[in-house]
Amino acid sequence: MNGLQWPRNRLDPKSSRISALRGVLLAIFSILSLNAHAGLSPQNVMVVVNADDPVSIEIAQVYMQLRQIPQCNRIDLSDVPTGLVITQLQFIESILKPALKKINESGLAAQTKVIAYSSGFPTSVNIDEDLKRSIDSPVKVYQRPIASLTGLTYLYQMQLTGDPNYLGMLSNLYVRGDFERHFINPFTGRVLTLVVDRDSHVSHRGPARCVA
Repeated sequence: MNGLQWPRNRLDPKSSRISALRGVLLAIFSILSLNAHAGLSPQNVMVVVNADDPVSIEIAQVYMQLRQIPQCNRIDLSDVPTGLVITQLQFIESILKPALKKINESGLAAQTKVIAYSSGFPTSVNIDEDLKRSIDSPVKVYQRPIASLTGLTYLYQMQLTGDPNYLGMLSNLYVRGDFERHFINPFTGRVLTLVVDRDSHVSHRGPARCVA
């Protein structure tokens, strides 16, 4: 690994625990920008860490070193809900809003294209209440009451505005669909803005403050 070694006493690569934790890093991305024309760079990745979990912190540090992600791209959250499944309200109020607020405050919103969660976070969100209000009968047969943490982070704008269209089949433009659909992009022309709540937002258009 180009000279970067896993500490034997704490992160033994032979242990089943670390094998599982490494797996976390393989599925932590939530792409926020749909109109990116260039490849991703380390400066585009924000790493969200459970500040109350030493393992979450250590995994994030190793990951950021391997990917050469600047330290100022690390977002520490405290009082993260425990358990694998949380409510949608817990997700929005305890994870999504605090993460976006810290990204805005850091001045890095304009360059953010990826949010990567370290370990120590719930993996699923219960969206049963929204499903009960859904009237799209043909689609309801395919819908389930559990959504992924990363999936809802990708659809953060709809989460924060209460837009139920995130339940539809067309909410994720990376999913294969009809040919005509590839020419429709509802985000075209928007300046990348990380909205903190329904009534206020912060848009950073200046140069990035954080470089490797």
